[in-house]
Amino acid sequence: STVMNITFFVGALGLVFLTISTSLRIDWMLFPTFLLIGFMSVVTGLFTVQTGLLYPEGKSRDRVISGLNALLDAGGMTYLVLWFVVENTEFSLPAISGLYLGLYVLIMGVATFCWIQVHKLRMWQEPLNVVDDSFDDEAMKQPKHEDMTMTGTTIEVADEYAENEGNLAVSASGDDPCDTCEVGGQSECTTRNDTAIDPKKSYTIIAMRPPSKQLMSKQFLALAGFFAFHQSHNTWILTTTKDFLSFLGDDEYGNKYLSIFTLLTPVSILGLPFVDIILRKYGYSIGLHFINLLGIAVGLVKVTSTNLSVQVVGFVMYSFYRCFVFSITFSCLPTFLGIDVLGKGCGFLILYGGILSFIVNIPLSNVTMNRLGRDFFLANLLYLIGCLPCVALCEIVRKGFAVEKAAKQS
Repeated sequence: STVMNITFFVGALGLVFLTISTSLRIDWMLFPTFLLIGFMSVVTGLFTVQTGLLYPEGKSRDRVISGLNALLDAGGMTYLVLWFVVENTEFSLPAISGLYLGLYVLIMGVATFCWIQVHKLRMWQEPLNVVDDSFDDEAMKQPKHEDMTMTGTTIEVADEYAENEGNLAVSASGDDPCDTCEVGGQSECTTRNDTAIDPKKSYTIIAMRPPSKQLMSKQFLALAGFFAFHQSHNTWILTTTKDFLSFLGDDEYGNKYLSIFTLLTPVSILGLPFVDIILRKYGYSIGLHFINLLGIAVGLVKVTSTNLSVQVVGFVMYSFYRCFVFSITFSCLPTFLGIDVLGKGCGFLILYGGILSFIVNIPLSNVTMNRLGRDFFLANLLYLIGCLPCVALCEIVRKGFAVEKAAKQS
């Protein structure tokens, strides 16, 4: 609720700056305007996960997170609506900015009020599954073991990431990787590839580690790298589609295909049932592989055809791709990060994606526009090839889930 209060104030201030700068034509004021509105947009996007945590773990939580992310994608329609308003009405930019400010105060004000009420209700509830962060790194280095309970499962806490993580196997459907698992003095958990987990090598569930160790876990870093690439790819498509289609001749059709691209943005909502089916039947790791497949499909359409009508197929695939990237990734995080670290985890995912986008997309667009004559073939080919290393990152995440499952059942 505190974060929402700050976000509400920052976003409102940004829109006030926008109204002033457009009314008085003060160009320099647009820079703090974009910074403030950008901060508000990012934090509001992160609240899709926090809202999902209000629901029970499983289908309900995943559907809420996925649905909110799809609605966020549908907001891309705003550009087309604004274009229609400018072309067909007498509304000026200052008037539109003022209208936005009024709608923002109404909608975000209600959202902030609701989060305050949620906070008050939770203050009266008994905390559930709260991880004790009082132990420090030094305590984790101690050789002794102690029993800790998490969601009804007792596990042995140790100080090292499981060394046999790479030897675990789990089926593509995300089923339990263990055929048998006996608990006892000499117990062991045998995987389907007959690789045994040595009970003497204890494994600390990621959610039970100190916050810094959770964010440095192999599973989180792999997911962060995976998301950073696909977020950068998503940003590249959003920011270059107009010039890409223009190079293919869309200007001659009055930006017809750019309008189609924008109109198809809300199609991402139609991807929600497919996200739900994939997560329920096959699990998160296979869902991440589907993201790769969609990214490859989008890239193939761009590099193999200059026909504008064929690009429409790529628009549809992109809408599904965008839905899958955010829905599956953010639904995946709460399954292994602790609740107290989840907000930081989401923030770092967005941060890493932003950094990669800044490092890659700006130079790439400059080269494409100024040295390659606005030909996007090479840039799109690089992003297509970039999807291949992401397969390895998916495998790291899959093996991480296998280790977590085996540890919880041992």
